[in-house]
Amino acid sequence: MCETCDEIQRILTANRISKMIRDGDMADLAVEALALTPQGRTVKTANTVRKVATPVAKAAIRSKPARAAGRRLSRALKEVNRGARTKGGKLKKGWSQAKIMSKAHKLAKRMK
Repeated sequence: MCETCDEIQRILTANRISKMIRDGDMADLAVEALALTPQGRTVKTANTVRKVATPVAKAAIRSKPARAAGRRLSRALKEVNRGARTKGGKLKKGWSQAKIMSKAHKLAKRMK
């Protein structure tokens, strides 16, 4: 059995679940079971919030050039941030996050 199945089994045997079943509150039982799925998303309905299972998607593997570009951009951002921020970490006058990113992208492009 998987971890999710084990968790669902533990919930089903718990005292509060048996109370839900006796009271006829099966909707909460379904929510408890879905909350234990590895990937769940919250769905708002008219008067309740319920967890609904979503399919598990594998993370995309980035290509070698993409990883290299990411490293270059990271180095460029560190360099530009060093000049754009004060000792306390605030932005210097005339600088914005947009300006920092623009300069970092230009610098990363020149680093090739």
